Amino acid sequence: MSFDRKPNWRSWPEPILRTSKRIATEHLLTMDGIVSKSRHPRVTRARDHLLAILRWSTFYSYPELGFLLAMDHTSVIAAVRRHEARLNNDIEQYQQQRRRG
Repeated sequence: MSFDRKPNWRSWPEPILRTSKRIATEHLLTMDGIVSKSRHPRVTRARDHLLAILRWSTFYSYPELGFLLAMDHTSVIAAVRRHEARLNNDIEQYQQQRRRG
């Protein structure tokens, strides 16, 4: 399967599109930016966030999410895990600060 195609986010279902636009705006990106092939840290963080939220809040499988963003399903799994690790790290840092404070 080739993933050289550009994701057509304009044809996404409305709930997914609404969530995607919100996350793109939170990260100061456009929709074209968040679905781009860019590997800039700001873009990958936003894309990881988007994929994690979509995975947690929909019944879409990893391959289905990969199809939406023209990615391999294993890349989607890695993105969700990166986002979860970031969240866990943020929680640990917050708890450490509260213990000190």
